[in-house]
Amino acid sequence: MKRLILWSIALGCAGLLNSPLPSTAATITPNPGFDPGISYEWLITMGMNDGIVFRSDDHPDSPANAGVGPRSWAEPSNPDGLKGWTHTVHWVALDLSGLTENAFLNVTLSRGTTGDLFPAFTLYRGWEQVGTETHQFNNIGSTSWAPGLTYIGHVANGGGVDGLRPAIGKEGPTVFGQFLVEPGLYSLAFGGNAPFDIDQSGRQAYSARIKTAPIPLPAAIWLIGGGLVGLAGLARRHSSVK
Repeated sequence: MKRLILWSIALGCAGLLNSPLPSTAATITPNPGFDPGISYEWLITMGMNDGIVFRSDDHPDSPANAGVGPRSWAEPSNPDGLKGWTHTVHWVALDLSGLTENAFLNVTLSRGTTGDLFPAFTLYRGWEQVGTETHQFNNIGSTSWAPGLTYIGHVANGGGVDGLRPAIGKEGPTVFGQFLVEPGLYSLAFGGNAPFDIDQSGRQAYSARIKTAPIPLPAAIWLIGGGLVGLAGLARRHSSVK
């Protein structure tokens, strides 16, 4: 009987771990047309366990708007607190209000087929639909003219947050960030950190992958749950014997 209980616990835990989680199909809309506020290039709606992959080349304004500036995320000549170029970054309005609970947001930004982009990005809470867009934004904090955005975090790549040239061997064609988020609205600023050729201009392509994932429960919780199931089975056995 004890062996049967142990097998029941194992099978029950396996079923819980392997059971499908709710998911919705992610959607992407270019140029959502927010006015006033930031001119977002993309609107993406996602639920739990959703994922989407897209490229700057997918934008309908290509090739004129096929990528981001090489120093769009961090420009050395800009003043501290306003290192980003708003108008040469691609802004993503991310709608995660359909999440059923807090989740992990995984963001991967990679170099595209055009240019030698050193990708970097920032995540904010909220959408900016109030302030008048100006050319510069704070890539590592909140921006005074964008009251709708609250800074959450960033991934700088090898060049740092101030647009310095990347240190050789520390830069990369792909960057990744994972963030703990709750249901709501978010903004992503996709751009480039300064290349080795500081005079490089024009647009550089990128590809992006955005995914939501549930927060895994610690294994200890499953063990405790299994133990309780086992105890309940033993209690029923003793009751039946009496």
